[in-house]
Amino acid sequence: MQHYKWQSLAILLLGLTVQSSFAEQAISAQPFINVNASSQEIHSICQQLSQKCSDEVKLWKPKNTQDQTYYLIDETPQIAQVKKQNNQYTVINEWNFKNYEHSNKEPHSDDLGPNGLKIFPALYPQ
Repeated sequence: MQHYKWQSLAILLLGLTVQSSFAEQAISAQPFINVNASSQEIHSICQQLSQKCSDEVKLWKPKNTQDQTYYLIDETPQIAQVKKQNNQYTVINEWNFKNYEHSNKEPHSDDLGPNGLKIFPALYPQ
């Protein structure tokens, strides 16, 4: 009987340790930082898109990463996933929300109001 108590206690402690390590790995947004790209580089990326870029367009990169994946975001609104190889940007994916219509018809000042949609520069895990 004494052996089972110690075994149960060991399993309980192991479970708490594993559970606490999962709790420390909280899921959170991955913020972007603005990349200082030239107007020529931005123009080159915009030329590859199916939808023309707006005047307000910026290139972003996930914070704290060495990955060469970037994101172009503009006020259309659209977002393009871009890869940089050999000093050339290539669009690998794009999403256009120009005709997106939110079901909320009430006037609000938030990003999902009927007056428009804005893309916040961050990735949100599923």
